Amino acid sequence: MTWLVVEHKVEDYAKWKPSFDASKPQRDAAGLRGGYIMHSPGDPNDLTVALQIDDIAKAREFMQSDFLREAIKQAGVIGEPVVKILEVADEVAC
Repeated sequence: MTWLVVEHKVEDYAKWKPSFDASKPQRDAAGLRGGYIMHSPGDPNDLTVALQIDDIAKAREFMQSDFLREAIKQAGVIGEPVVKILEVADEVAC
């Protein structure tokens, strides 16, 4: 399984989330599927988003798109996001 992991701060989660939700058609077209939105304890504006990837090339293209650059600005993302594409190496049982 391959994941797109994006870490960034936002001005206001309540403003960012509708923008994220509105980009679902573009994420779908890029082969990005369900995942998680996580935040740091005590700071709901310090986000990590992890989405499953169906097609790495399409995911990279989406992450470099003009659409996403503009959406990031409109959503109130602060600074440059840290973006990683990761493959699961092993499963951990707890």
